[in-house]
Amino acid sequence: MEKLWRIRLGLMCLVCLILYGCSANPQKPNAAERNLIVQNVDSVEKVSVLTTEGQDIPLDVKDFSRGLLELEGEVVTTDQPLPVKDVKFSLIVYRAVEAPLIIDVGENVCRIGEASYSGPGARNFYSWVRELIGAALFQQDQVESVDIVASDLNISQFSQKQEANELWEFLRSGEYREKPGNRQFPLYPYYRLKFDTGKSIMEVTVLTPALVSVKMGKEIIYYHVSGQMFAWLTGKLPLQPPDEETIHMLFKASGVKLLPVGRTAEAVDWKVADSIVQQGIVHQVVRVLQHGTALPGKPAQAANRAEYVLRFTVGEKVTDVAVYEHAFSLGGSWYERQDAGRDILALFGTFEQPKKSS
Repeated sequence: MEKLWRIRLGLMCLVCLILYGCSANPQKPNAAERNLIVQNVDSVEKVSVLTTEGQDIPLDVKDFSRGLLELEGEVVTTDQPLPVKDVKFSLIVYRAVEAPLIIDVGENVCRIGEASYSGPGARNFYSWVRELIGAALFQQDQVESVDIVASDLNISQFSQKQEANELWEFLRSGEYREKPGNRQFPLYPYYRLKFDTGKSIMEVTVLTPALVSVKMGKEIIYYHVSGQMFAWLTGKLPLQPPDEETIHMLFKASGVKLLPVGRTAEAVDWKVADSIVQQGIVHQVVRVLQHGTALPGKPAQAANRAEYVLRFTVGEKVTDVAVYEHAFSLGGSWYERQDAGRDILALFGTFEQPKKSS
């Protein structure tokens, strides 16, 4: 018996299981079985995704049934079961004759009953179901309300049904996007939207004026949206000029340099306008600094030299932040923040550094 199979119609053995409960043995279906699969694709009556937090998301049955026959890739049974921690979501397929089928889906492995499958086909299966989820999340016609939060400004506004649905329409018109190649942190002022759908609370994070994300259990689904949505939000919660005497002003930085002092860091020289990903990272670095606790004086750990210095350029002004393991100093003031040195370095490491300027 072959352990690995290639099938022109795609993941035919998994499709066979989904539709009418064939054996999980990874054999290549014969012509009669392939015909039976095609004939029985309409036996799927209902499909939904169960997130790791218990949210149930109905999927479009026609899109699901049609997409089953278009899946491609190699699949191999694996002796390594899919760990619970790696399950991204569970797909529940309700069939006309067979009992509902539950498929636990990870990025690289899926599990049906006691059998686990890996390979390119399993990864394609995961990506395909993510796309179906993306198409389903904003299909609801109306929502009840929305709580809009500008986290960096520490302000919020609660909007009732009419305004909530104006905002909802921007999301309904959005387009699903694959995961970005680099993690995109929210740009200032970090808008977060909490919609009351009448059934649950859906949280949406505005990453950039054109990109939003929805947290769905262990998954994050991304959408491209019209820039009109960001304009709508700034009309409700306007951007405010940062206080020039606070850490808040660093959100306006046009450039940042990381100047090593010890041996734990590599030099960085970024112009924020060069990349929206870099801009998001810089804004996240500022948020780390904002979470520092003001100290009455210089802490004992600062007796040694700083690990590195962050040099922010805001307009014509240059501001240095000396960063220690668990503290930092800015403009003569001292702040305590657990693991500040490590966490900031980790953020800079999330992006391939551009060539250093000469």
